[in-house]
Amino acid sequence: MTTMTEPKARKTLAEMAREAGNALGLRCPNPECRAAGEFSVCWVRHYPGRIMRRRVCRVCGRRTTTVERVQGENQ
Repeated sequence: MTTMTEPKARKTLAEMAREAGNALGLRCPNPECRAAGEFSVCWVRHYPGRIMRRRVCRVCGRRTTTVERVQGENQ
């Protein structure tokens, strides 16, 4: 019999930044590249409560999407 567990909560950008400490920023997901902080944003989508950004690594061209949760009085 399997037991139901709570889904793992996603970390906020602030939490990830604290864990990274002195890191240079977002790292490229490509294992051969691993560039840090070398991204350009190619599009931004605004949704209720979150912002999605499509980023492109300037070194290898790999694309990744980041999701930022909006915090504020209306949340």
